[in-house]
Amino acid sequence: ALPILKRQREEYERLQKSVINLSAKLEQAMREISRLQEDTDRANKRASASERENQRLELQMKDLSQQLRVLLMELEEARGNHVVRDEEVNSSDISSSSEVITQHLVTYRNIEELQQQNQRLLVTLRELGEAKERDRK
Repeated sequence: ALPILKRQREEYERLQKSVINLSAKLEQAMREISRLQEDTDRANKRASASERENQRLELQMKDLSQQLRVLLMELEEARGNHVVRDEEVNSSDISSSSEVITQHLVTYRNIEELQQQNQRLLVTLRELGEAKERDRK
C-alpha cells in the first residue's frame, strides 16, 4: 500500500506542477490576447480617422477643382473667348447638404463673390459651432 501511495503522491505533485505551468501559460496567453486586442483597437481607430480624413480631402479636392474650372471659364470669357457653361442645377434637384454647399458656397466668379461667400461661410461656421456647444451641454 505504501508504494502505491508514494506513486500517487508523486503523480499528484507532477500534476500539480503541470497545472501551475499551464496556468502560467494561460495567463501569458491572456495578456498577449489583451495586448493584441488593444493594438487592433488602436489600428481600427487610426484606420477610421484616416478614412474620414481621406473623404474630407476628396471633397476638398472636388471643391477646389470646381473653383478652378469656374475661374478658368471666367478667364477665358475675359479674354473674349466663348465658353460653354455647365447648365445651372435647378434648386428642386438639390437633395443633400453637400449639393447645397457645392451649388452655393464653392464657386465664385470674382473677388467680391469670394468675399461674400467667405462671410456666409463664417456665419454658418459660427452657427454650427454654437449649435455644437449647445448639444454638448
